[in-house]
Amino acid sequence: MLVLECQVICHAIMNPFKTTSKVLGTITLLCGSIAAPAQAGNVFFGEYQIGDTVNEAAQAEQEFLVQFDDIFIEDFEGFNAGDAASRENPLTLNFEDSTATLTGGGAIRNADFAGLHAISGENYWSLTYAEKLQDTYEIAFNQAQAAFGFWATDMGDFRADFSLNFTYEDGTSELVDIPHTVGIGNGSELYFGYLSPDKLFTDVEFLTDGPIRKDGFGLDNVTIATRDQVKSVPEPASVLGLLVIGSFGFKSARKRQLAK
Repeated sequence: MLVLECQVICHAIMNPFKTTSKVLGTITLLCGSIAAPAQAGNVFFGEYQIGDTVNEAAQAEQEFLVQFDDIFIEDFEGFNAGDAASRENPLTLNFEDSTATLTGGGAIRNADFAGLHAISGENYWSLTYAEKLQDTYEIAFNQAQAAFGFWATDMGDFRADFSLNFTYEDGTSELVDIPHTVGIGNGSELYFGYLSPDKLFTDVEFLTDGPIRKDGFGLDNVTIATRDQVKSVPEPASVLGLLVIGSFGFKSARKRQLAK
């Protein structure tokens, strides 16, 4: 039904404006993409390594955070170096009205380590501590969330692929790739944000295609948001409105404010 509506709109656009076949093909492609199935949420992603002239990770974070009216970021500054987490004794993360438990090994570091480092302040979460091998770790929330974001340092420098397994309120789950560069330079940074206001999730599990070894990666400035924190965006009156809005690249940015 949606594809048929797109075709009608494309025909209407073509006649009054004498749209060329090339432009018409572009519009048809856009219409087709609207009807195509997609994952539950939207991904915001960027990488940065020493020598890059543009910090795409910082840009991705700005584009992610501007989606919210209010946000809280766990920067691990409230913990002590060496504070650890395990399945038996998880680490509790505080996000004002929400909390989360982090399990699966690792501990807080307050100094650079083999490319791992803090993004803000001194503390960050080190996935491997005492260089023990890890297979996975997990963050479970006390209430359903619409968004999840984080900075990671040195992810992928030991040639492993990482992904996230989101468990939704309805009991279903979805695997979302972290599109980082495998084998990227030591000390690299990335930002990953996932926004899913229409399908809330209660758990996120970090997965890799092999044991997490050597220095693993560092985690910092973890962000979550409930549906109420997501900015309201007026729904276009029609698919044509959606196409028109999509043709204008509106961007805004907001300075990140870290809660202490």
